[in-house]
Amino acid sequence: MVESSFSEKSIGEFLEALSRDIPTLPGGGCAAALLGALSASIEKFVLSVDAKKRKEAERNSGKDIDALILRLNNIKDECETLIDLDAISYAKVIRALRGSTPEQNNANEKKNQIRRAFKEALFVPEQLMACSVEMLEYGADIIEKCYKPLLADAGVAIEVSYSCFWAASWIARANLLEIADGDFVARQKDKYGALAERAKGTYHRARRKLEERLGE
Repeated sequence: MVESSFSEKSIGEFLEALSRDIPTLPGGGCAAALLGALSASIEKFVLSVDAKKRKEAERNSGKDIDALILRLNNIKDECETLIDLDAISYAKVIRALRGSTPEQNNANEKKNQIRRAFKEALFVPEQLMACSVEMLEYGADIIEKCYKPLLADAGVAIEVSYSCFWAASWIARANLLEIADGDFVARQKDKYGALAERAKGTYHRARRKLEERLGE
C-alpha cells in the first residue's frame, strides 16, 4: 500500500522511508525522480539569478529565458509527481508478483498481469530519461553563457541530470527482464540506446565547456 504523497514529505522523512531495511516504498525509482526534480530546480535557479545579473541589453532574449524558466519549473513539478507515480506502479508490481488479485486464478493470467505491471512500471523511468536528456541540453547551453560565479551550480545540475538519466535507465532495463515480449523489449532497448547516446554526447560537451570556462 502506498503511503501519503512522498513528494510532500520533508527531506528527512523521505530519506528515512527510503533507508528502511525491508522491501518497501519509496525505492530507487522515487530516488531517481527526486534527482530529476533537483536538477530542474538548480537549472531554474541558475537561469533566474543569471538573468538578474545581466542588464536587459546584454540578454539575448528575455522571452526565451522566461520560457525556459517556466519549462524547468514544469519539469520540476513533473518529477515530483513521478516520485509518487513510481511508488504506485511499484505497489502494482508487488501485488502482481504476490498473486493477490481475484483475477489471478490461473498461471497464465498471473504471468499476464505481471507482464502488464512491469510494462506500466516503465512509464516513470522512461519519462525521467526523456526529462534528463532535455535538462542536459539546457544545462550545456547554460554553461556556455551563464555568469561565471554560477558555473559551479550549473555543473552540479548537469551531474545530477546525468545521474538521473542512468538511474532511470537501470530501472527501465531491469523491468524489461521481466517482460516476455521479445519485439517490445527490442524496441525499448533501441529507444533507450538512442537516448543514452544523446545523454552521453551532451553531457561530455557540457563537461568540456565547463572545464574550459573554469580554467579561464
